[in-house]
Amino acid sequence: MTIAGSAGFMRMLASLRELHGHWLDAATYTLTLVTLGGNDGAGEGADGSSVSFGTWSVRAFPVKHIESSLSYRITDDRGKVLAFSGDSDVCDSLVEMARGADVLLIEASSPDGQKAEGHLTPSEAGEIARRAGVGRVVLTHFYPACDQADMLGQLRRTYSGEAVLAEDGMRLTI
Repeated sequence: MTIAGSAGFMRMLASLRELHGHWLDAATYTLTLVTLGGNDGAGEGADGSSVSFGTWSVRAFPVKHIESSLSYRITDDRGKVLAFSGDSDVCDSLVEMARGADVLLIEASSPDGQKAEGHLTPSEAGEIARRAGVGRVVLTHFYPACDQADMLGQLRRTYSGEAVLAEDGMRLTI
């Protein structure tokens, strides 16, 4: 098994392994840890790193949330691209990461007008998708206030392509 993540994730994993000891050790398989990123905390510029896994690769991009936050561009050997970002505020590296992606899975934690620092609203996510020229947007990571909002309608203020709201257990074909 290979676990790839930011330096912050690797520090958290090391702390968990220290706390729980052998319970987190790989007993029947080889565990490989790969640190991705290079985020200077600004969420801009400094390109992360990439790693290949046979028929696909993942490239990390720093984003504006906390120092170790990353977004990921996953590309398969056919050239299909899934762009994924967890928590992030608006930053140019999100556009770069998502450029030309077939699918952009992106957070929109709060409705327009209720912005939470370090997170996106649907209109902001739509603007990133529009600037990046993505084929399809999947919004995710909804705070409770989103239950009462037309999240897709707000996304449509800035993005006119295909879009859906993520749901538990959802499967996507790229």
